[in-house]
Amino acid sequence: KIEIMEIQNSIPTGTGMNLEAHVASIYFKIRNGFSSLRGSPPELYIAFWLKFLDSYSYFSFSIIFTLFLSSDFGFSDVQAGTFYGLWGGMITIFGLITGVVVDNIGVAQSLRLGFLISLIARIGIFWTTSKSILLFHVLVTLPLGNCLGIPVLATAIRRYTKSSSQGFAFGLFYVIMNVAALLSGPAVDILTIWYRGE
Repeated sequence: KIEIMEIQNSIPTGTGMNLEAHVASIYFKIRNGFSSLRGSPPELYIAFWLKFLDSYSYFSFSIIFTLFLSSDFGFSDVQAGTFYGLWGGMITIFGLITGVVVDNIGVAQSLRLGFLISLIARIGIFWTTSKSILLFHVLVTLPLGNCLGIPVLATAIRRYTKSSSQGFAFGLFYVIMNVAALLSGPAVDILTIWYRGE
């Protein structure tokens, strides 16, 4: 009750809006947003699902990457941090280069190619015991796959929504990304505990 009163007190006076009305307003905005997506093609929901999977893989990889380099491959903390920074830098560089490729091959083909390359990179990172192969995947194939997939999803959202629903669709797009980021930490902890048998 105290928390509810605090929320009510935080609502500006003179607006004529109590807590229940404020909550109802938010609820109807969200409901109307989802209603605006009715009639959207299946590709829109595939794009949302791909955004979740890609964001989850990106954030979970970011969490364990430096520890993985140190514990499994014997890199020093400085070296691991350097490779982490280079990975991010290569995503930026490949992003500038692959824009032309995306324009030429289209959204669907770019997504297929990007996720295929990312899958190959992640399998290679998982299986290899060679530092050189590891760094090739980290600095070449993985950022290349990221660049062919991640930015194209935003293009897909714009293409598969109407102008009246684009604002909500993009908002939901970034909510999905943040939910994936939120889930990646606990998932990494649970899987680490399971793997180590603790």
